[in-house]
Amino acid sequence: MVWAERIIEAIENDECTESELDEIVKDMLRLMQRTNAFNGVGGGEEKQIDSPEHRELIRHAATEGTVLIKNDGVLPLNPDAFETLAVIGPNARTAKIMGGGSAGVRPYRNVSPLSANRANKSGITYAQGCDIDRTTPPIETQSCPLLLKSIFQQSQYWWRNRSHKTYSRADFKFFGSPTKGVDPHTYSFSGKATITPEISGKHELRLVQSGKTRIRINNEVIIDATEGDYGKGDDFFGMGSAEITAEIDLQAGREVPIEIEFSSEGAILMLGCRIGLKPIMERDLLQEAEDLAAKSDVAVVIVGTNDDWETEGRDRLVFLPGDQVELIERVSLANSKPLSS
Repeated sequence: MVWAERIIEAIENDECTESELDEIVKDMLRLMQRTNAFNGVGGGEEKQIDSPEHRELIRHAATEGTVLIKNDGVLPLNPDAFETLAVIGPNARTAKIMGGGSAGVRPYRNVSPLSANRANKSGITYAQGCDIDRTTPPIETQSCPLLLKSIFQQSQYWWRNRSHKTYSRADFKFFGSPTKGVDPHTYSFSGKATITPEISGKHELRLVQSGKTRIRINNEVIIDATEGDYGKGDDFFGMGSAEITAEIDLQAGREVPIEIEFSSEGAILMLGCRIGLKPIMERDLLQEAEDLAAKSDVAVVIVGTNDDWETEGRDRLVFLPGDQVELIERVSLANSKPLSS
């Protein structure tokens, strides 16, 4: 137990009683009994249970959980009634279907609004509109098709390969051991992927870590955070470092390899690293969205939050982050059939 010593101390100092602790334990035991945990159910490796029935249920739940606030005869859209559709917004290109931290799991199917629309009709265009990232988002599937991670366990004289996993995003967080049979205090992992930039020019590489990390791009060390103190941030539940940054020049369409090396040395409880890559550019995203909306038959604006804002350990804003309110206003004025979601 992580807090065992603190609980014993609290009872000895009369900060709580054994009977109060018993009630909490009873709740846990009821949950374990209801979930069949006493019979060894659960606790194994993650696996996906994908079926047409589950997909239909998820789609039905999403539909029933959607609230239509106002409709001036625009919905439902008739695909035959228009030729061009602009999908606009910071959440249009990625499927923001969960929160961050414990509010997120890895789904077997994840379809963004932009991809869903393009799968059903031609003439779909896109504009980001504005930026709402609180921290640089991790490299994920679109620019990182395959990220292979090998986990090594340190022995007395060598590192032994204990596991091999595939990830779709460069965001690795583990409470203690990353896999069964690995000591959380003496392990490392390495990952490899291929990045294909969409924009030429300077990019900013950002790292948050709870441990020690080294990153190579094109076989060149870009960030080496294995030594030194980088301060504390609020990621990894306050156990992670502040963002560590470096700049690199990349060319659009040209694949480059990225290699990640991580060691658990010096980290406690929650370990891992998150690596993001973002182009450094001066663009008027609002104007680009307004111009696209003006020349499109229909404009759909997808707004909201992301894992940085909608997560545990942080209070979210009442208002939409970034320039999303202005984005909605400008698109609504530029297009005669605007839709906001």
